[in-house]
Amino acid sequence: GLQTNGQDKFSAPSDSFALQNQALLETYFDRLQETLDTLKPLAKACAGEDNTVIVMVCNTGQSDLLINFICSATARGFGDIVKEKVLVFATDQGVLDIAQGLGLRAFYDEKVSVLRWPLFG
Repeated sequence: GLQTNGQDKFSAPSDSFALQNQALLETYFDRLQETLDTLKPLAKACAGEDNTVIVMVCNTGQSDLLINFICSATARGFGDIVKEKVLVFATDQGVLDIAQGLGLRAFYDEKVSVLRWPLFG
């Protein structure tokens, strides 16, 4: 964040925003084992014998790109391989529905996705 004049372009978050963000992170950490328990079989199914997983993160605004990716892979004869290897981390229920409708494995955690990050304020 340093500018050419040596000044820092970004200021650090205030203590109150840092504490709010820390509290939100606790939600992730509190759910870590449950999340890993859910993700492990999904990742293992994607990994197959070559231990390769293609991880994609997608939100509703990017869903057209996800659909295009799968359609392009299918048109080129790679659809089955891609569908086997891709694990989508959906940021909302809509993308989860789309990914599963495309035949992809997908993970979505509603309790985490509803969090609103104050970031720097």
